[in-house]
Amino acid sequence: MGNDIKINLRQKRAGLFGPLAILNAGLMATALVLILYFVFSSNAIAAQRYSIRHLSEKSASLSAENGVLMAERARFEDSALLSDFARAENMVEARDVAYIFENGSVAVTDRNAP
Repeated sequence: MGNDIKINLRQKRAGLFGPLAILNAGLMATALVLILYFVFSSNAIAAQRYSIRHLSEKSASLSAENGVLMAERARFEDSALLSDFARAENMVEARDVAYIFENGSVAVTDRNAP
């Protein structure tokens, strides 16, 4: 009877680590890896779609803003409107100006001019 118990224990241990149990563990590990791959790749695809949508919305917003700025530019390019704007803002015409630099970014007035 004691011999039967030892054989029974050996059979249980062999069942835990037998070829079928190892195959089942391998299949479970493979399934786990595939599930993790699916989750991470789905997350990456969703993040890319969000980024594309965000950039599309930003592009549409910038296009609308560009349209407004182009209309404003066209309005300011009209010389009659520019003259009216200059008079309204008490601007004066620049005369007798000597530029310090070639590109004309800094100017000084001629103090000897009347």
